[in-house]
Amino acid sequence: MHPALRGGQALHFVSNITFGHPLVESLQKKQGQDPLFDMHIMVPRLEQCVKLMAVAGTSHHTFHLVASENPETLIKDIWENGAEVGLAIKPGTTVEYLAPWANQIDMVLVMTLEGRRYDAKGSLVEDPVPIFGYRGRC
Repeated sequence: MHPALRGGQALHFVSNITFGHPLVESLQKKQGQDPLFDMHIMVPRLEQCVKLMAVAGTSHHTFHLVASENPETLIKDIWENGAEVGLAIKPGTTVEYLAPWANQIDMVLVMTLEGRRYDAKGSLVEDPVPIFGYRGRC
């Protein structure tokens, strides 16, 4: 499951709130043993929600580098709370941008839709395949 925890104020991504750790905890209980929850975190002060989400049952925390004042510390906190680390990139961001972090992350989320609001129709990346060309050079 890949829920997106969104902001409540304009940060870099979205302005409307979706849901938080209480819903994740409820879903985790209903899904049974060890469900995979990749939480795509798009909130201000995302460092404050890592422990709450880990306790609620998220197994992966994915975030955008520009949303964190200290990505190194955030990555360490995620690992220390028993979750895996993912980095997300928006359309137009090159995969090379993630190269310095390659040995510190477990996954990459390549966004194919640029949207400002949860219900907005954004600009879909029609051909995302060129984005993945970097993989062969890693």
